[in-house]
Amino acid sequence: MPSEADRARLIATADMLLDVLGEVRSRQPSTADVRIVESWMARVAGARENLDAITEWSAAEAYPVNALHPAESLRRLFPAGLDGADLETELSRLEDEFARDHRARERESPVAPLTPDELLADVLLGHAGARFRYLDVRSVDAWRREHLRDATNIPLERLAEEAPRTFRKETDLVVYGDDNAGTDAAAAELQRLGFQPPTRIPGGFPWFKRRGWEIETGPSEGP
Repeated sequence: MPSEADRARLIATADMLLDVLGEVRSRQPSTADVRIVESWMARVAGARENLDAITEWSAAEAYPVNALHPAESLRRLFPAGLDGADLETELSRLEDEFARDHRARERESPVAPLTPDELLADVLLGHAGARFRYLDVRSVDAWRREHLRDATNIPLERLAEEAPRTFRKETDLVVYGDDNAGTDAAAAELQRLGFQPPTRIPGGFPWFKRRGWEIETGPSEGP
């Protein structure tokens, strides 16, 4: 009889095996022999119920479960073998089904790589996004018509004078103008002033509108 701690581990292992078996079952095509996986799901569920009935436990770390080759975990769960069936034969049939499932998933079309726009949006909106400061170098009139809520407006012609008073040189700046030309000119000027290379928005301010960012419109006080 396994110890209380070992029984608790086996219960946790059974839970993990049921998850793995359930995932494979959900992907089985209509041509597969679903009885192979379903019979193991029933066996594992039964073993778990029996162990749970004689174990005082609240939580336990499971034995490792290899989602592609679960045989070792199942041998732990059924050390005395199976009633009315050969354990190794049944494990072999199950692993054949797991291998079929693995091959089918490998044949699936790979996920399309992110576009440059998607990569940039992922960076700006990701966990590191809070460190960025947004610098809008368009004219004051353009800023007053529409702008990002948290951006700072310093028109390109005033950048040399105002940027050093507004930002620290090590600030992670995201810079954009009306278009690529304005954005590139601002980025070059910032680097000339000693700022670290900013993140440039391709195409300038319209990029945010295409990507569905929240834009504020209407009269607004300029800087």
